[in-house]
Amino acid sequence: MLPESYRRLIYIENATPGSYIDTGLIASYDMRIVIDGCVLEGDTALIGARTAVSCPDILTLQFTSERTYRFSFGSSRVTASKGYAAGNRYIFDLSKDGLTINDELIGTPTTKALTGVLPLYLLGALNTGGVASSFGITRIYSAKIYRADELIADYIPCVSEEGIYGIYDNVMGTFLSNAGGGSLTGMLEPFVGITITKLPDKLIYNKGEKLDITGMVVEEYTESGYRTEVTGYTVSGFDSSVVGTQAITVTYDGLSTTYAVIVNDTPISDLIVTVEEMKQYLRVDHDDDDSLIEYLIKASEDRCMDIAREETKESFEALENAKISVMYAVAFQYEHREDLNQNDLNLSLRALLFGERKVEF
Repeated sequence: MLPESYRRLIYIENATPGSYIDTGLIASYDMRIVIDGCVLEGDTALIGARTAVSCPDILTLQFTSERTYRFSFGSSRVTASKGYAAGNRYIFDLSKDGLTINDELIGTPTTKALTGVLPLYLLGALNTGGVASSFGITRIYSAKIYRADELIADYIPCVSEEGIYGIYDNVMGTFLSNAGGGSLTGMLEPFVGITITKLPDKLIYNKGEKLDITGMVVEEYTESGYRTEVTGYTVSGFDSSVVGTQAITVTYDGLSTTYAVIVNDTPISDLIVTVEEMKQYLRVDHDDDDSLIEYLIKASEDRCMDIAREETKESFEALENAKISVMYAVAFQYEHREDLNQNDLNLSLRALLFGERKVEF
């Protein structure tokens, strides 16, 4: 998983020749490399290292001037057919056991020995005796490196919190960026939705009041979970002349989500229980849920009036258990916000109001 502040890339590539990533890993006999990617232009390498040009001590996946992919291991070379063109995306799987491209076995090296110290360079260059060489433009969607069947590197293209393009090693938890000249670029993972991470301070309205979105925080997010706060969104769906619950739609960049508000006929100040009384009953000492508690008081008052079969506020408030039944209903709904059982609540309220409940309307 990427750090929360890192944004995933669909792929990373060289913006200009000369850029590459030093993996910090040393090529070895028991290494297996799996790369999802392609070469776009140049006589270059997706990954690799060698002690010198045309040397027998080499591990590399190159794209040659003959427009073919070539895998070299030790003194052996395995060259793919010319059907594998630059710019086409493939899954490359290379090890001492051979090279496959999209699960098609291309060939197996005859020599399987590596004696030199060969640091691996990734993306657009290979290490030749400690110097980056064979520069070109390559693209990588993902890369994994194994040693003796153990995953030792899992590279995810991404942009760091500082806005730097590179790859994140999900095994070691490290970020690797451009080690050469030029620069890297890539395609950002798109945003797929928006979410409200903090509701507006005001969720309950009286008829005729204007919508107030003060305090609302909206974020857009990608499929992998990256989030960033956005502004400039639009809000629609509010009608203060319509009493009841309303779904308010928030829209940003073609993406939308909703939240609920309630419009009352009865001013909050006229409710049987005040917010402060209810907060004391609930032992809530913060203001974050004031709007929610207001809504629950109004909804609970209406529910208790229905159960008691009282048609007016005045007649309901005259009942001995009116206030405690409303407070109980608010507490029950507040404490069971995620697993509310309406039937259990109604049965409890009927028991509370049983002695005062009208036989019929």
